Amino acid sequence: VDGRDTPHSEVRTLLDAVARFHANDRSSVHAVYVVGASEPIGKFAFQAVSLTEADQLTDYVPANQLTASFGGSAAYDNEQWIRFRFAIEPFLTDCSSCAKTLKAAIQQEPSAGSESPPVSPQQSAESLLKQLRVNDLIKESGQIVGRLRNPPPEWQSLAWSPDFKGLTAYINQMAAQLEKLKAQLEATSGGRKRRGTKEYPVGIDSKESLDRVLRFIGEEGEEFLGQ
Repeated sequence: VDGRDTPHSEVRTLLDAVARFHANDRSSVHAVYVVGASEPIGKFAFQAVSLTEADQLTDYVPANQLTASFGGSAAYDNEQWIRFRFAIEPFLTDCSSCAKTLKAAIQQEPSAGSESPPVSPQQSAESLLKQLRVNDLIKESGQIVGRLRNPPPEWQSLAWSPDFKGLTAYINQMAAQLEKLKAQLEATSGGRKRRGTKEYPVGIDSKESLDRVLRFIGEEGEEFLGQ
């Protein structure tokens, strides 16, 4: 946390947010280092260290994992990484929504809290899978993972990033889940006797977001990862 030229109230707000995140998942935060805090930062359940100068960070974090603003050599632009996440989040949301809808269809229960268009339970498994673009999402997941997992040599500077590795693993897991749910729906839909008129929310507009992801990875993302 860069406390230099930052009001202490904002530093404290951020630390409190990290503390709530840590309370929800104890393995998520190991330590927080605050550089140049104007006041004591307090005590937390995780290790919280207050440092007066940025160059003290190298006592805790390797220089190649610190950006230039903290005296390190890591080629990282936080604004570009945020744009990368914004570009890929809609695709991840579409995959998650698709998985929830498939589970609801298998269980013959509506998925709660969705505002997506409904589809009748009498709809065939083939029609539902087509409307949800399940096969497309699985294929597109593989394309994205391929770009992230097998980057050209100039992308290797991102190898140290846990978030980058975690994103690759998450997309892989999501694709595997869609494959499994697809098989379950196809296996159970044939002989299942449906009753009532329950409706299943379906999210169908994922093509545009996928195009944005691939376009970003191929253009701006490639320039960013190349750094």
